[in-house]
Amino acid sequence: MVQERQPTSIRQAMGHLPEAFNAENAADARAIIQFHFTGNEAGTWTITIANGKCQVEEAKAEHPTVTVYTTSDVWLKIIRREMDPATAFMSGLFTFIGDIGTLVRMREWFPQGD
Repeated sequence: MVQERQPTSIRQAMGHLPEAFNAENAADARAIIQFHFTGNEAGTWTITIANGKCQVEEAKAEHPTVTVYTTSDVWLKIIRREMDPATAFMSGLFTFIGDIGTLVRMREWFPQGD
């Protein structure tokens, strides 16, 4: 079994999203997901899901469906499955404004191998 390399930076993690994207699971989806990171890799990233495609850019969105606020270190732990997203949210390690359903569906759109 080939071990998938875990991202070591937000840039690397966000850059990997288009190839990790499951277009079949997102065929009917339209969403703009914005991340506002603080900490070691502060910045704003936007994921646009539309027409079965995923586009990622380091930019602010005009009208995001949901915006996530967290530190880059926390989100990397969530991406690497070192931290459960629900636990992180309940512990106040990230907050969001907008549609919670979009956040929940991200696991369908970006599944990770077990």
